[in-house]
Amino acid sequence: MQTMIKSLRVLIILGLCVLFCMQSELSRAHNPSKGSSNWGAGFVLGEPSGLSARMWAGPSRAWDFALAYSVDDYVSVMANHVWIFTNAIPQDFKNIHLHPYLGFGGFFNFVDGTFDNDLIFGIRLPVGLEFAFQAVPLGIFLELAAAVPLFPETDVDLQGFLGVRYYF
Repeated sequence: MQTMIKSLRVLIILGLCVLFCMQSELSRAHNPSKGSSNWGAGFVLGEPSGLSARMWAGPSRAWDFALAYSVDDYVSVMANHVWIFTNAIPQDFKNIHLHPYLGFGGFFNFVDGTFDNDLIFGIRLPVGLEFAFQAVPLGIFLELAAAVPLFPETDVDLQGFLGVRYYF
């Protein structure tokens, strides 16, 4: 448990360093929702379930983050760089824009004593669709992701989410 807490601290510090380094990108970013900043926060339901955030890094790019808990007794920290296709689907709806996206990222799973190894890490390949509302700064999204653990062993898992984000 102590090792897990130390690993989580290191991961949080690394994440803050990445966000600090990306500050210049944030000042140029564009959020197509009605929010006034480049950040959105909410939650995801699925396997695993937890908190979600999006940081816009340009008109068609963003960073997605999640901190989630699985029923398989692990905590997962995920980060993905996603490309959003804001004009890919004709906007036939008056107040809703459909934004398909795909991305590449990674994850760390902190296992609570159920395996011999306390840390699992790997890559994620998410594909999703966000329903962005124009009247309110809200997005509802569906996401499927191939999660490929690289350590301690290689496998392919499928993750699925239904999520909501409020854009600030």
